[in-house]
Amino acid sequence: MKSIILPVDFSAASWNAVRYAAEMSCDRQIDRIVLLHAVSVSVYNNVVAGYDGQFMAEEREKAEELLTERSRELVSACKGKVQVQTAMSEMPVLRAVHQLIQDVKADMVLVGVDVADDAVYLSEHVIGLARTSAIPVLVVPRGCRYEQPRKAVLVTRPGQEGQPETMLQPGEGLWVEAWLKREFGVPNLSVYRSGGVDTIKGLLDFTQESGAQLIVALPGRQSLFYWLTHRDLRKAIAQNARYPVLLLK
Repeated sequence: MKSIILPVDFSAASWNAVRYAAEMSCDRQIDRIVLLHAVSVSVYNNVVAGYDGQFMAEEREKAEELLTERSRELVSACKGKVQVQTAMSEMPVLRAVHQLIQDVKADMVLVGVDVADDAVYLSEHVIGLARTSAIPVLVVPRGCRYEQPRKAVLVTRPGQEGQPETMLQPGEGLWVEAWLKREFGVPNLSVYRSGGVDTIKGLLDFTQESGAQLIVALPGRQSLFYWLTHRDLRKAIAQNARYPVLLLK
């Protein structure tokens, strides 16, 4: 995996994602991590006319200082193995991520999430990011710590049967298993056939019982998460405090 985009908003969840990326880079071959901070327009909503841009300039300067601080911490944690870059954008976060994906030819987006009552900026946009990104998205809960994946759980949509190779589009074969082995070093893959009254609880229980360290969702309409409502997705994020979720594309 050559390049990862890591959106940050300086919350505890995004700082945990930075630590996760650093620990993952010590285990896997990652060439570059780009920290992206998209300045929230809402920050300026209450600015009183007459400040002549001073407030916005001060907020941007603070953000740049924090972004530089995070990049230094990441460089230190990665032990010099990874090139760390920073990017600032005043575009909406989704558009900023999409643009950066094109600019740096990124392979994956890694985003931290927290759905506490005081949910932070990035957490409010993670569902939109997961649904619109052109590349895989790794969602890391605030309480999640990096573990070398020894087993992953592949989640099917309701009513989907068969082995991993039969769940893919014709001609794609075992690319999911091959990709996971190459990029994450996952040697074993279990299949969770979603269904029942509480699908997410069933998934989390299955993941724990199987001893997996990673949850993987198939692309597009093949994914369980494609069929969930926005409300159900938020509930799913809230229930999962332990496992990273990789959304394939």
